[in-house]
Amino acid sequence: MLSLFALRSLGFSAYTYGLLLTTFGVASLLGASSAHAIGTRIGPGRTVILARSLYPLTWLLVTFATDTIVGHLLLFAALGLQGLAAGAENANEMGYWQAHTPDELLGRVNAARRSVNRTMAALGAVTAGLLVGAIGERPTLIGVTIVFAIAAGTLAFSPLRHSARDL
Repeated sequence: MLSLFALRSLGFSAYTYGLLLTTFGVASLLGASSAHAIGTRIGPGRTVILARSLYPLTWLLVTFATDTIVGHLLLFAALGLQGLAAGAENANEMGYWQAHTPDELLGRVNAARRSVNRTMAALGAVTAGLLVGAIGERPTLIGVTIVFAIAAGTLAFSPLRHSARDL
């Protein structure tokens, strides 16, 4: 959905879209580089919750991006923020799961989690494509924002919020 939105609606060239993805990648690296410090300071669970709380904000920013210089900058800022959050989240989430999974189950649990993650990503992509065709880009982006907000809210009220400094 992001590629359709950036390339078709916002008029990004292939080069500009590549720069957008590069922004996400570099920001993810910066987020991952700071993941340990953040996790040590506020705890891995709270780091994951904080990062996931930024996802709805980033997709709301994407929703408001337009085919103007300001709109393009908004999209770059959104993907940069998403990358920082994803980078900080991933290391803390994986560390948390590894610390709380018995050694003899670690391989199976990790494989199952990754399989579910990859399957949901594929289903999300197909669903977003169908929704864009049926209701349009902006309503679909609002739906994406709502889904991420629900996921962040659910996580915020989970036992993960009590996991300060527990690794």
